[in-house]
Amino acid sequence: MLQFARKDHISFSWQTRFHDRIIRNQKECNAIADYIENNPMNWHLDELNIF
Repeated sequence: MLQFARKDHISFSWQTRFHDRIIRNQKECNAIADYIENNPMNWHLDELNIF
């Protein structure tokens, strides 16, 4: 991503506290997919959610 931004002269910076994670197997991939799919349903429980 950073190389693309530099090549095309696009301002770019990583999000704070961003980190990569290598998905090592199908079980881990499924768990991450479930989290992504179901996380919006938990927004109402987030104390920092102002909406």
